[in-house]
Amino acid sequence: MAGFVRDWIQTRVCRSSFVVATLGGVAAGAYFAANEHLSGALVREWQPDSSMFAVLVSFTSLVVAFRTSNALGRYTEASRHLHKLSAHWFDVASNSIAFCRPSTASREEVEMFQQVLVRLISVLNGFCLENLQNGNSGASSCGFRFKLLGSVDLDEGTQRAIARSRDKVECVFQMIQNLIVGAEVGGVLNMP
Repeated sequence: MAGFVRDWIQTRVCRSSFVVATLGGVAAGAYFAANEHLSGALVREWQPDSSMFAVLVSFTSLVVAFRTSNALGRYTEASRHLHKLSAHWFDVASNSIAFCRPSTASREEVEMFQQVLVRLISVLNGFCLENLQNGNSGASSCGFRFKLLGSVDLDEGTQRAIARSRDKVECVFQMIQNLIVGAEVGGVLNMP
């Protein structure tokens, strides 16, 4: 729980909210101190009439409502795209595994292909989500760690190639394409 709180505090949103709240508190404190020093004259001088205050509140409410609605729309659209991304990876894996049924290769080759394919798709999905989380900054994950299916079971050469690659998503995607083409040529996949 402490790690979650620490990560939440370190986010940009929390830091900027803290700065705005602190500045607002300092300004309110200064206004209150000045008003007390002038025996309430500052409030009487600067107090707007009720119609001006109503216009200000209405305008602020509309701006907040518009911004909230816009943010919610962007959030739901991004969520929809993430679900589509996961569905596409599932389609790739399930179709490739389904085309292994009429395979002419040995059972061991078919199982090896299927296991490597699922692991690479899991790694690819994890890297895509990590890039979204980090904003394509190239930095390693500073927040949530994504669970991967058997990524440590990939061979040393594959793990090294992924680790050395600057564009990890593209590297793993190319590995998946090469794996599928190699399986088709080798008879592991039997596509019409």
